Amino acid sequence: MLKKRGQVTVYIILGIVIIALFLITTYIRDNNLLDDINKKVEINAQVLPAHTRVEECITNVAREGVNILGAQGGKINVENQISLNPFVPFGNSLDVFGNGALNVPYWFYRTSNGINTQEIPSVQDMEADLASYIEENIVFCYEDLKELDQYAVDYDGDSNVNVEIQNTKVLVSVESPLTVAIDAITSRLDSFSIVLDISLGKLHDTA
Repeated sequence: MLKKRGQVTVYIILGIVIIALFLITTYIRDNNLLDDINKKVEINAQVLPAHTRVEECITNVAREGVNILGAQGGKINVENQISLNPFVPFGNSLDVFGNGALNVPYWFYRTSNGINTQEIPSVQDMEADLASYIEENIVFCYEDLKELDQYAVDYDGDSNVNVEIQNTKVLVSVESPLTVAIDAITSRLDSFSIVLDISLGKLHDTA
């Protein structure tokens, strides 16, 4: 009897050690990610206002994308499929206003031929959707910078956007082709890092 109790105790201790190691590893990984994303590239003081303006614009674009994800059930682009079967009158999404302005996809629905279908977007799907949304709209941030007469703005190529959705934060990093010149000083603004304090990951888990 004592031998069995001793074995159980060993298993309990081993389980606690494994859980502790997992939590410590997760904590270190998340803090390293935040440290990396909070590092600021050394920027010339004359170009710093341009960097700040673009960074604020990217933040707004990212926030807009997150809001669309939240409003549309975790998807930014929704393909609305209308059911042609009178016995299954519903499609794959709900037209909230009846005018196509906002379609919220069902996570579970029945197709027109009677097949039960589950389509729950994963966190990876949402990250890819949000990254694509920012990539498509970031050009407006560069165009906005052109309106400031003191800068000569050039961007040649596509921006590369990486998104990570955590429980209480959304991390966005952008590799940019942006070059800004002022008073014979040319700077390449090739890195932007955004941290949004939005519990998107936690909301997804709850849903």
